[in-house]
Amino acid sequence: MATTMLRADTWDRIERAEQLCNQLLISTTHALHSANIDYAIIGGLAVHHWVSTVAPIAARSTPNVMIHRRDYQRAVDVLCGVGYEQVPLKGQMRLVDPIDDDYPKNKRTRYVSIHFCNEMVNTNDAVPNPGLEDLVYCPQGYWAISLKAVTTMKLNAFRLIDQVHLIDLLQNRLINESWVEHYPPPLSFRLNELCELPEVRNHVETEFDEEGN
Repeated sequence: MATTMLRADTWDRIERAEQLCNQLLISTTHALHSANIDYAIIGGLAVHHWVSTVAPIAARSTPNVMIHRRDYQRAVDVLCGVGYEQVPLKGQMRLVDPIDDDYPKNKRTRYVSIHFCNEMVNTNDAVPNPGLEDLVYCPQGYWAISLKAVTTMKLNAFRLIDQVHLIDLLQNRLINESWVEHYPPPLSFRLNELCELPEVRNHVETEFDEEGN
């Protein structure tokens, strides 16, 4: 059997990565809040918030922020004012952490990605991004989108990382197969496909068995 050796400092690097992610999150949301800009955390960190309400896990991604398009330039000005650098990349705008200077700006791993509420991300998406009306305030001091909204966005994008996030939600029973009826095709088909995966179905059945239900 082939054996993979981890670097001696692997766990220190993982812990440091989580610390940096939290720093990005707090600096971003505090800057937007101070400027009275409506926003919500989306993506992997929104999933992390919801899953952590029932089972603590490590954050899976860097901050993605959703705002109104009308606030875009003001948000960029505010975030650049606290040290971020603006980098256009494939139709989206990233604000990179200048401390992350080991890579070229367009390949840096510590960045904030800005998205717009109530708009289609891609022309072939089934539904637009949700609005900023249904938010939840997290104990860490920032706003995140609702569980239904983050599920909708993940089903819309449905990349491999989105499927992993949805499986996290399913395995922790934050959503289930009854949610299929909330969504139009193809989102309903995608959610049903994930619900039928052995790693989802077997995990949920095992959890119920252990509880004696």
